[in-house]
Amino acid sequence: MIRSSSRSNILKHTVRSDAEKARICAANNADLYQAMFRAHGLPHQRTSAFWSSDAIAPPTNMTTLDPDATEEQLIEIGRLTDRLGRRPGFKDGFSRLDLVNKGFQLLFSASWI
Repeated sequence: MIRSSSRSNILKHTVRSDAEKARICAANNADLYQAMFRAHGLPHQRTSAFWSSDAIAPPTNMTTLDPDATEEQLIEIGRLTDRLGRRPGFKDGFSRLDLVNKGFQLLFSASWI
């Protein structure tokens, strides 16, 4: 038999805001890229603002991690563009970057579950 005090501890969970959930999702996505690129010996870097790679490998060269770090992210997109000699693929998990004037097109739009 479960005592009520034990039971109440089992049922407790952390309440998170939608913004916090989105950050967690973006970080988990970057964890996946980091693991894949590390496993294949491909170069990559991670900051508090983004995860990125100079490698010419699908599916992406960058994913955003902080909705408020757009300046850092734009600088990195510029660096990747120069380094790769083409526009890099990237995910803006927070839909904050407007890059139409730099020749980018929105491939698709989605929201975190």
